[in-house]
Amino acid sequence: MREVEKFSKNSNQNLQDRVLLHYTGILDDEIIPTVIDRLTNDDWSLIIQKAKAHGVAPLIYDRIFDECCVPDDIAQKFRLAYLYCSFSNTRQHHELSMMLTKFKTEGINVIVLKGLAVAGLFYENIAFRPMIDIDLLVKSEDVSRIDKMLSELGWQNCSQRLTGDIQYEKNLVFIDLNSMIHDLPKLNPWISASFVKLDELNIPTLGLDDLLLFLCVHLDKHIHTGFSELIRLCDIVKLLRKYKNEIDWDYIAKTAIENGAECSVYRVLSLFRDLPDTHIPSSIFSHLKNDGFCVSIFDTLQIPEILIYPTKHTDLSIGVKSKMLPTGRKLSAILHSICPKREYMVYRYTPKRPKLFYLYYPKRIALGIKIALRSLRQKRQTYGCQPSGIYSSTDDK
Repeated sequence: MREVEKFSKNSNQNLQDRVLLHYTGILDDEIIPTVIDRLTNDDWSLIIQKAKAHGVAPLIYDRIFDECCVPDDIAQKFRLAYLYCSFSNTRQHHELSMMLTKFKTEGINVIVLKGLAVAGLFYENIAFRPMIDIDLLVKSEDVSRIDKMLSELGWQNCSQRLTGDIQYEKNLVFIDLNSMIHDLPKLNPWISASFVKLDELNIPTLGLDDLLLFLCVHLDKHIHTGFSELIRLCDIVKLLRKYKNEIDWDYIAKTAIENGAECSVYRVLSLFRDLPDTHIPSSIFSHLKNDGFCVSIFDTLQIPEILIYPTKHTDLSIGVKSKMLPTGRKLSAILHSICPKREYMVYRYTPKRPKLFYLYYPKRIALGIKIALRSLRQKRQTYGCQPSGIYSSTDDK
């Protein structure tokens, strides 16, 4: 009773956030079932909006109806989010199956980043894990052959010449080809690559330790834009809990340092160090680096108004409106989004004269406007209100 009384002093905003954390399984909050009846229809409306923005509406759909009474109109929105995610992911599964069969026949190796690979590893049902598109890691020498094969399968190349992004579209399913993991430039992901079985499909994926590193640096990128979807935290929590006895923490520390990602990995792992059953050794933090910018799980739940009532679809706008980032970090994130460092500009735009990389900054800004229109169409045809990554160094799909 004392905990309930203490909790009742908190705002409904806090209660809404704890509902999301509880029903995604990140936190086992024993207080939630005892106080959830105090939620109003307005509270539930905001919860479903936040759940969709965070990509967790399908994940909590099943569990939330077993434990509490949800207003009928909100229940319908949860159900539609789940059904749409199931439909969308089934289409992606079908297309990926056709691609992998052809790649195998031609002797081409690929790795599926996030998406269906993560869904197969950590989720009981692929409908629980929304995804925008299919991210493939390929070898640079195979890009031209893959382009030809995708064309034969009916995919349209919609790559952006100025950004260097290699993208394909087929019936509103999208593919992104990546020849390297930019945030882990010294990582050789092919050495420890493995497979995860999803239905009858063997999906090539990153090795367990490489996947944890990749998810950490990717989440940190989104933290720096001012908004990181809760589903990304769910991915890491599920990995830590399911494979806690298989993670090579020495490798994690060594590889993070080699790739200059010790601050990113420190910040993300700090989010989960006190969660039950994650078993993150305290020694890992002594090897990594704390740059002083720390956030909590509740910080990551703060959604800029632009996502609750979306008017624009840019990471730049999200960063400006974010309540998670301090002013200094906002300015840094904005500047970095518009004008990334030289290394990124050379990697992304591959100018003939690398010393003249700065000439691509105005072209980058102009192209951002063009991509915004395409991203708007894509996001409206896919699940949820998610940022489009126009100015992000690593556009997330």
